[in-house]
Amino acid sequence: MMKMNWIVVGAAALAAGCIESRTVVTVKNDGSGRIVVEEYMSPQLTAMMDQFKDTIAPGATNKPATAADPLAMFADQIEKKNREFGGKARLEKREPAANAAGWKGFRLTYAFDDVRQVLLPLGTSAEGDEEKPSDRMKVEFTPGQKAVLRLVPAADVDQPSGVSAAPASPPPEANPQMAAMMAPMFAGMRVSLAIAVDGRITRNDGGYVASDGKSVTLLDVPVDKLLGHAEAMKLMMDKSIGDAEKARLLAGLKIDGLQVTDVTRPVTIEFE
Repeated sequence: MMKMNWIVVGAAALAAGCIESRTVVTVKNDGSGRIVVEEYMSPQLTAMMDQFKDTIAPGATNKPATAADPLAMFADQIEKKNREFGGKARLEKREPAANAAGWKGFRLTYAFDDVRQVLLPLGTSAEGDEEKPSDRMKVEFTPGQKAVLRLVPAADVDQPSGVSAAPASPPPEANPQMAAMMAPMFAGMRVSLAIAVDGRITRNDGGYVASDGKSVTLLDVPVDKLLGHAEAMKLMMDKSIGDAEKARLLAGLKIDGLQVTDVTRPVTIEFE
């Protein structure tokens, strides 16, 4: 299947159209909680998936949608989700859904007993494409009436010493004319990740706290807003660095609607 990282736009996605993806991880003060994932695909993309339903890559489990199983065409994506969260979150519900624009997709609800066993992926690895360690975050948690949630870049824990990324060719230069042509294709494409708490946030040293004090947005990327920004486009197309590093660089850009936390350093959230 196609590659669709939250910030790296692969060639298949360029040709196929948009995805709107939302992930909300809700944590209780005892460390248990749930994850709700919503993914919606533009009509152009779902039409392409249907068109090529008979030429699905070997090993993929996607099948044509049926009245009995309308999510069959998304089976491969759904199977990958649990692995992305570290394999410790239990899938409790899978259901078809549509966003406000009428894009078809799915909503997945996971439950977990200990948030410390959950990994937070900053991207969505495709078949045959492994995530970099820096594209995940581990969770440290202290339960209690005043609970402390700490997100730690997995690379700080997992990356062996002395290992460096292989050199890669420089990303293509941003092309204003190409960006203008791509704009309609990416209208509505958005990817977001938020941490919600069962209580009220009393401290946050990263992310964007909602007005109700109950959630922190780690990233909210309206991809269509990035198309006219040369530096952002160059970052989007650069495959030589991971999503976490891209977040750090994008966090310094002033783009309307863009909310990105620097996740190359730990983020601490306290709530009660």
